Amino acid sequence: MIENEMLIDKFLYQKDLTKKDIIDENIMNIYLVSNGAFLFTWLLSQNSFDFLKNFLIITLIGITSFDINLRYFSSEKHKKQLEDNIKLLKNAIEINKYDITTFNKFRELYIKELSFEAQKLVEITKNNDKDENYNRIKTFLKGLNIGFVLEEEPIKTKIKKKR
Repeated sequence: MIENEMLIDKFLYQKDLTKKDIIDENIMNIYLVSNGAFLFTWLLSQNSFDFLKNFLIITLIGITSFDINLRYFSSEKHKKQLEDNIKLLKNAIEINKYDITTFNKFRELYIKELSFEAQKLVEITKNNDKDENYNRIKTFLKGLNIGFVLEEEPIKTKIKKKR
C-alpha cells in the first residue's frame, strides 16, 4: 500500500509538469551532456572540420531526442495514461484496505474460537485427572503456550456426557 501511495504521488507530480518545469529541472543535465559532447568530439577529432561535423551531429541528435521526450511527457496522452494509472493504484489501495479489514476480522474470530475450545478442553481435563487421554490433552495444552487465551474469564461450556 505504501509503494502504491508513493507511486500515486509520483504520478500526480508528473501529471502536473509543464514543458518549462521539465526544462528547468533538467537544465544542469543538458549543460553537462553538451559539455561532455563538446569535449568528447574535440578529443577524438583530428581536424577542425571533423570536430564541427561530429559536434553538430551529436548536438542535433541530443536536441532532437530531448525535444521528442519533452513533447511526450507534456502531452495529453501521457497525462491520460498517468490518470489511468492513478485510478488503478487507488483501486488497489482500497482493495488492500478491505483485505486487511477482512484479515483482522478473521483473526478476531479465530482467537474467539480458539479461546472457547481451549476453555472447553481445560474444563474437561479438570474433572478427569485420572484418565490417560485427558492427561495427554493437558500436556498438549501446556505445550501450546496459549496462556493469553486462558487468562480471560472462563467460559461456561456444556460437557456432553457419554450415555
